[in-house]
Amino acid sequence: MKHKESREYEAANRSNNTYCSAKCKKIAERTRAVEIKTCEVCGKIFSDVVSKHRKHCSPECAAAALKRREIRACLHCGKEFSAQINRTQKFCSRECFYKHRLETRRTRP
Repeated sequence: MKHKESREYEAANRSNNTYCSAKCKKIAERTRAVEIKTCEVCGKIFSDVVSKHRKHCSPECAAAALKRREIRACLHCGKEFSAQINRTQKFCSRECFYKHRLETRRTRP
């Protein structure tokens, strides 16, 4: 974004910076697109910058989301176990994971 006080930006000298000055950065931050979202835990409506992928309205709700669990069946032994909702856990234990991996591993010719 350019404004009347912008100056030539040399990327070679400032490889880690995105803006030519702190003033340019502040102007860009004020004009970012904002979207309205609903918290996955409490249902509260909150606003967030489009480029961010927040799903929760606060750190407390984010922590609560990590604690939510569901019952799943182990892919190896079929035993039911409790797993966090946001995880892709498919086995009840490491032992079942290793056994399943050994049984389904392709053999080299």
